[in-house]
Amino acid sequence: MIKKTTPTPCSTSSLEEKAAYLRKVMHDSLAQIKSTSPCAQTPALLETLGSTSFRSVEAAPSMTPLFCVQPGVSAQAALTQVSEMLRCAELNADEICPRLQGFERELMMGLIHSVGLSRAVVDALLDGAPSAT
Repeated sequence: MIKKTTPTPCSTSSLEEKAAYLRKVMHDSLAQIKSTSPCAQTPALLETLGSTSFRSVEAAPSMTPLFCVQPGVSAQAALTQVSEMLRCAELNADEICPRLQGFERELMMGLIHSVGLSRAVVDALLDGAPSAT
């Protein structure tokens, strides 16, 4: 766990004590910079996630599903598709939102933010993945 160094106001009176205090703060700060943060650990690669399995898209109970997720799609390819679908959802919501008012507009704004944040997570995962060549 990394501890944040927050300097407290110097209450010492001599210049030497103030300099010693500042040296200690600088030393502690440099020690934190040189330490390995939890984020710097090697992340799991998308390739280690394997591939998709077959799954049908839920339909009404009385209907046969028309769409399904194909088995064998890599995690990177699946996340790329999800990112594109989220981008389209974000664009559609951006177009609809100005036409709404009141509570409906607030609900749509919440949807836009949720989709945008979800897309940011997916895109961050894709940015961290090695490029497929």
